[in-house]
Amino acid sequence: MYRQILIDKRDVNYQRILWRPDVNSPVENYQLLTVTYGTASAPYLALRVLNQLASDEGSNFPLAVPVLQYHTYVDDCVFGADDVPLARQTRDQLVSLLQKAGFQLRKWASNNPSLLTDIDSNDHGLAQSKILQSDDSLKVLDLKWNPQVDAFQFEISLSNLAPTTKRAVLSTIASIFNPLGWLAPVVITAKILMQKLWATRCDWDAVLPENMYKEWSIFYTQLSNLKEISIPRWNGQGSDNVSAEILGFADASTVGYGAVVYLKLIMVDGSVQITLLTAKSKVAPLKPITIPRLELCATVLLARLIVSVRSLLNDPAMLCHCWTDSTVTLAWLKQPPSRWKIFIANRVHEVQTRVPDAIWHHVASQQNPADLVSRRVNPVVLKTNNLWWQGPEWLKLPSTQWPEEIHELSVDLSSEARVNVSAHVTQTPTDWNLSTRFSSWTKLRVTAYVIRFTHRLRSRKSPRVSRDEDRAEINTTTLALQPEEIALARKFWLKSIQQQLFWNEYLLLKDGKSVSKGSKLSALTPFIDQDDLIRVGGRLNHSNLADETKHPIVLASHPLVSTIIRHIHLQALHAGPQLTLSILREEFWLLRARQTVRSVLYRCVACTREKALVSHEQMGQLPDYRVRPAARAFVHCGLDYAGPIQIRSIPGRGYKSRKAYIAVFICMTIKAAHLELVSDLSTSACLAAFDRFCARRGISSIIYSDNATNFQGAQRELADVWKLASTDPNVLNNLAEKGIKWKFIPPASPHFGGLWEACVRSLKYHLKRVIEAHTLTFEEMSTLICKIEACLNSRPLGQMSDNYDDYTALTPSHLLIGSPFASKPEPSLLDKKETRLTRWQLISQMRDSFWKIWSQDYLHSLQQRPKWRRN
Repeated sequence: MYRQILIDKRDVNYQRILWRPDVNSPVENYQLLTVTYGTASAPYLALRVLNQLASDEGSNFPLAVPVLQYHTYVDDCVFGADDVPLARQTRDQLVSLLQKAGFQLRKWASNNPSLLTDIDSNDHGLAQSKILQSDDSLKVLDLKWNPQVDAFQFEISLSNLAPTTKRAVLSTIASIFNPLGWLAPVVITAKILMQKLWATRCDWDAVLPENMYKEWSIFYTQLSNLKEISIPRWNGQGSDNVSAEILGFADASTVGYGAVVYLKLIMVDGSVQITLLTAKSKVAPLKPITIPRLELCATVLLARLIVSVRSLLNDPAMLCHCWTDSTVTLAWLKQPPSRWKIFIANRVHEVQTRVPDAIWHHVASQQNPADLVSRRVNPVVLKTNNLWWQGPEWLKLPSTQWPEEIHELSVDLSSEARVNVSAHVTQTPTDWNLSTRFSSWTKLRVTAYVIRFTHRLRSRKSPRVSRDEDRAEINTTTLALQPEEIALARKFWLKSIQQQLFWNEYLLLKDGKSVSKGSKLSALTPFIDQDDLIRVGGRLNHSNLADETKHPIVLASHPLVSTIIRHIHLQALHAGPQLTLSILREEFWLLRARQTVRSVLYRCVACTREKALVSHEQMGQLPDYRVRPAARAFVHCGLDYAGPIQIRSIPGRGYKSRKAYIAVFICMTIKAAHLELVSDLSTSACLAAFDRFCARRGISSIIYSDNATNFQGAQRELADVWKLASTDPNVLNNLAEKGIKWKFIPPASPHFGGLWEACVRSLKYHLKRVIEAHTLTFEEMSTLICKIEACLNSRPLGQMSDNYDDYTALTPSHLLIGSPFASKPEPSLLDKKETRLTRWQLISQMRDSFWKIWSQDYLHSLQQRPKWRRN
């Protein structure tokens, strides 16, 4: 058919074929001038041409026009007639009409062989022979039709073994072509099985669970029996019909529900024919639903089927009878939808709207054909089940002889009845959006201009003014706002805030009643003042405070309240939460005040900018004197002062205390500490402490310290000492070997002196806990400082190990004296017979082993950056 339809000449360029007979021939370019099979528009274009043909040439072929318009499906024409002559005449007109457009009908087939005798055998749809066999069949709209018996049959292709995966199961189920639902009692079994597979969450290609596969294999082996089912094509409609009725049944169970529709025809001779037209099934949802609700869903499904059948039979007013075995559902359908809950009401409304003229009846479950859908049926049983194919026997009887109706439904429907709610509607004042257009409490004084404008309008309309804001004596002759006008605007917004936040309380207080116990204002004993503002009653009536402070205005969290807090915060020069709240309390009582004030101040840009964290550079590399072994401790030394601390010269009462300081010397390599008590901050005292340090720890190569003035002075004095001694050759030689350099860290950079700052902190930790409130003498303090020094030098340099077999943790004292200061003394080895060389080598070996541990363990612990990690 497609090749007989030319396309528009403007579109032929879009249909080209490149072709050459062989690889050596040049490529030839062809244009397809007809509709091409497989394109998206091809079916539409074909049917559009057929409709146009019926419109243009149909006047001469009246019997063929309805066939083309209503009984043609793409390229298949399916039609019939009440007798053979009329069918032959319709056939001839259809052939002639299509020949007008160059179309030729082929593959003819009929249930009456006489209609094929005058047709060329090459145009038959079956074998060349005109004599049809009993098993000859063909496809009509993908349905298997046997013209010999004029019945539809089912073609099922099955393999020897049942599929074992979810994908194969679904493919098998989809291969059962059942467009009209004739096999609904069988197909529902496959649908329920597929729903169970989804519930197991197994993959598409995973093997089915054993119990599921057993159930599926039993069902699969029974599917071959569907081939034996034969359904008559003709439902009995014809010119000898006296009347026709639609009969529908619905039923549901816990696993599924369905509906089935029959056609009842009464012939001229009084005979009755019942034909199954269509059916449909659905599985019940996984969410548990009561049986009456599922029965109602089945009636909805039935109503949709009836609408579809009426449309296909072209008789929307055909008499309709419907049955269900649920008395609860019947009771729902006989009442208006507004009586029931939403779920019931929506479905009752749909049924009553789709089939308003349907007559509903009650039927026993044993006589309900739709019960076969909800209960599921074996294909073998379905083949011979007259209840499914013909319906109950009493359907052929007149309606007066049908089973007796149930007129009074004695069921409890209260559980699904809609609860009537009485609502009292009150009008709440609408908000004025002016507050959202200004972010400042001061800028809201524009409200005063609005009040001035309304005041003038009212003054013009009526010289007698009754409103509160208009009773004030306001001078509006000048452009500048008066204090009274600003006060009125302020009261307006405070009243607006309160009526938004405390509307129910406002109504109660306005009527002279007290607020409820559950109100947020119940503890404040609120009242309404002469300005219609809610104020705190409180318990301070007899105090000397101002009235506004004794009875502040009640507020709560609100965008305008945040504006007020921000205004007070700015007026107090960005005061903190405590001061801002104190000023706020002089006039307002804010619920959850601290939290609200803090949240507003947290969003202050100026305060946030000042509290912003200072950015840090990434931690740099450690200097060489921190990571390289030295000849001994304190070669590179750090110096800082701690204090002041109070000491006295003589113990006992009556002697004044004075200040003293502690000089902290820290080895920059092994973190060993040396503490010296200093009487004051003078340069001489500093040099004396330094001399004592050098006498006991040796002369340092470089001393590091901060920029304290006493250190700078000490450096100058040391420089003068070196200058005076520079004329002595022996001193010069000695200083050349043991010269001291004094270096200062950069100004305002205390992190350069982190070692001595940490040591000062540890010193104060012990000092405060030992001294408490006592004042010690110089000697007592010196003794205590020495003990603290021993504790600091006994701290492990690395992390302690939990392994018993590991060596003792390395401490600074190991590198100073060979063992921790807190360890017990060991027996003397002087009486042992050892040479001096052996003893010296042993001590050297111990010293070297400690430095080796320092290099292997302690240095590796300095790899990480504890802070300032970003570059």
